[in-house]
Amino acid sequence: MLRTEFPELPRIKFPSFTLGYSKQTLLTLKIFFNLPEILISILREHQKLKQVIQRHNIDFVISDNRFGLWNRKTKSIYITHQINIKFPKVLSAFEYPVYLIHKASIRRYGLCWIPDEETESNLSGERSHKYPLPSNAVFIGVMSRFLLKVNFKSNNPTYEIVVILSGPEPQRTILEEKILGQLQQLNKKSLVVRGKPGIKTTSNEWGRITEVSHL
Repeated sequence: MLRTEFPELPRIKFPSFTLGYSKQTLLTLKIFFNLPEILISILREHQKLKQVIQRHNIDFVISDNRFGLWNRKTKSIYITHQINIKFPKVLSAFEYPVYLIHKASIRRYGLCWIPDEETESNLSGERSHKYPLPSNAVFIGVMSRFLLKVNFKSNNPTYEIVVILSGPEPQRTILEEKILGQLQQLNKKSLVVRGKPGIKTTSNEWGRITEVSHL
């Protein structure tokens, strides 16, 4: 998507640890068993960033949820909507300790941007509003490359339900299939954005459901 939106900008390949999702195994358990490899990956990307900053004279670094992309010699910004990482109920006892670890990691950065509203009318819920924020964290409002004009009181909306999907496979497809089944039962005029920018834009219609690969 970034190549499509900004074709004129140079790109630097920055490898990272890839955590594959599973249909059966809890993601939290998978993270626990891969923790040593994840920590090594964080150290590697931190060292790699030093080289990139020196070679390209970079002034700002914006890290999208990557723990190792901070540097004292430049302005480093961490962007996330989840200061508090949610756990399944069976592992809820780990939520607060992990929040404290995450909070300490965020403090290494000059700033932490939270793309959400600080008010009760927000999108992230407990992920960024449950516990105290790091001292360097600020809400920057909901960010979108689209101009949104929404009239919730309209008597004739284009769609009654809009679903926007994202995330790694196979969980994205599993969620998509569940949602499509639920929408068919609801029988409301719906739009499903599949969150697959890597493929050509396609549009499919099933009854009152319209599904597109991306916008």
